[in-house]
Amino acid sequence: MSEIAKTVIMEFSEAEMATWRERGWIILEAAVPPEQCALLVDAIFRQLRQDPDDSATWYPREYPQPHGRSDHHDGFLTFDPTPEFAATRALQWQICQKERIYRAHAQLLGEHRLRMGMQVGRAYMKPPYIGGDTLGVEMSGPLELPDEKIFHRRGGDIKLPGGEMALHFDTSLDDIRRGVISGGNLLQGNISLTDTPGDAGGTCLLPGFHHELLEWVQRFPPLDPEADSWATDGSKGGWPGRNANTAWPHAFDAEGMPLPLPQLDRLREERIAAGRVKPDWVGNLNHPDLAAFQHRIRSIPTKCGDLLIWHRGCPHGNGYNLTKQPRMAQFVDFSVLGEGQPTEEEIAARTKVWEEVGAPPMSDLNRKVAGLEPWGD
Repeated sequence: MSEIAKTVIMEFSEAEMATWRERGWIILEAAVPPEQCALLVDAIFRQLRQDPDDSATWYPREYPQPHGRSDHHDGFLTFDPTPEFAATRALQWQICQKERIYRAHAQLLGEHRLRMGMQVGRAYMKPPYIGGDTLGVEMSGPLELPDEKIFHRRGGDIKLPGGEMALHFDTSLDDIRRGVISGGNLLQGNISLTDTPGDAGGTCLLPGFHHELLEWVQRFPPLDPEADSWATDGSKGGWPGRNANTAWPHAFDAEGMPLPLPQLDRLREERIAAGRVKPDWVGNLNHPDLAAFQHRIRSIPTKCGDLLIWHRGCPHGNGYNLTKQPRMAQFVDFSVLGEGQPTEEEIAARTKVWEEVGAPPMSDLNRKVAGLEPWGD
């Protein structure tokens, strides 16, 4: 029996663990009851002042202020630890502290002393894609597109709601080279708050790429802080370090297989013609291209309440939402506790955040996972 099995009830079978090691992603089915997911979905719609039964409200010209959300075109929401979002964040905390979710992460990481990230306020509401005659979906009511400035992103690209997010890592290539994706910092995940078929714009990734990552990243020389940046137009500035990306738009069928749609090729050509992306990013130090692996990308279908966990070494993104319903999800973040125990100051800071969000009572286990109390031996 492994050391972790002596401490934590195992959620995955040996066969499931073997598949996890091979492909770098795994699903914990029914991690959260559907009725609990529905409560958070309703809270998100109320928070955004949108009607789940009226698709015209999913694309507002402006958001409530303070809106507590960012990058709406990609579907990301951020509910800050303020009184305005306390009720919604409390529901998010209730979901993230499910013991099965903790046990799944503990088994995959091989360690029971875990720390839950404080980014519990991050969720996802991605409406159906509305750009383009073929990819677009019918609306249930009249629609006026939001101001373009809301959807303006770095490099001059304009992304409409429901569109895709390019394949990427959530760390720079230089951090990967330094071993940041290792040890207790291996996992990313989200919980589907509604059924999410492969064509609903859910998480897509390159299965198994974590086996190739370290060899692949050596193709690129170390970062020169004076010459390189995250910007793609040759200028300095932007985020330090480099990421990987692909100019190819992503769309999938309900089973998660890539769709070879001609209109996606046209979208890419339009971006190239407009100078928003480079026609060939292979060797570009800021954005090494992952297009060579395009045929391997898969969108992962999930059911309401499923927890999808993937290895950080597998680049990920999401495709177009080609369904008629929003994609709804809650982010989850667990890692192994660092060297030593948290200081009294760290515990006090986390306790303050916990109290400010008005979250529900916690078990002894979850107080340790949240960093409100120290772990024992």
